[in-house]
Amino acid sequence: MCVIKQFAFSNNNPKIRQTALDLFYAEAQHLAALGKHPQIPELLAYFDIEGQPYLVQQFIDGEDLPQELATVGTFNQAKIRELLLSLLPVLDFLHHQSPPVIHRDIKPANIIRRRNDGKLVLVDFGAAKQATQTMLAKTRTVIGIYSLGVTCIYLLTQVSPFDLFDLSQDAWVWRDYLVDNPVDEWLGKVLDKMIANALGQRYQSATAVRAALENNYPSATLD
Repeated sequence: MCVIKQFAFSNNNPKIRQTALDLFYAEAQHLAALGKHPQIPELLAYFDIEGQPYLVQQFIDGEDLPQELATVGTFNQAKIRELLLSLLPVLDFLHHQSPPVIHRDIKPANIIRRRNDGKLVLVDFGAAKQATQTMLAKTRTVIGIYSLGVTCIYLLTQVSPFDLFDLSQDAWVWRDYLVDNPVDEWLGKVLDKMIANALGQRYQSATAVRAALENNYPSATLD
């Protein structure tokens, strides 16, 4: 089984469409050249029919995280830690490609728990983009780690991220929305650093986040 994705153009200008098609092929070729990773769907084919581009990807049998939320409810801190330790190596793998690959749409709907082994799989690489090392350094993981952090605070609260940020305070207030779901201060600090407003205050790599989770993990507090 596979997933076939058709990409729609928002502009009918022939030159703009051709530029978009060229970009599609360039980035699809790079995705096809990725080394295989067990938590990333394999790109099986890419092509266009009369200028309409398509991607064919491996089908992942399982539930996405919104479906899991509907079934089992809000994630506790143990499940959040498990999610991070599972997906951070995937981001690290992508960011160490040559050139690096940035997944620009990390959200609960694009994370599937595979049915046969329970592993989390990051899907929907149609929005993925190549990045130079300079670009990756300048953004300081603004894409990827940040969105994974926002995903975590949503899973802890089931509240839209737009409501978890207080514009008047210019700060995240996700702790205010925890309902009978305590988060220890050490994990809260990790999440806060992942979603910090200032780029320089965020973790500089997926490896750094993973190290913070492992080094500060008080095993007796997570259940």
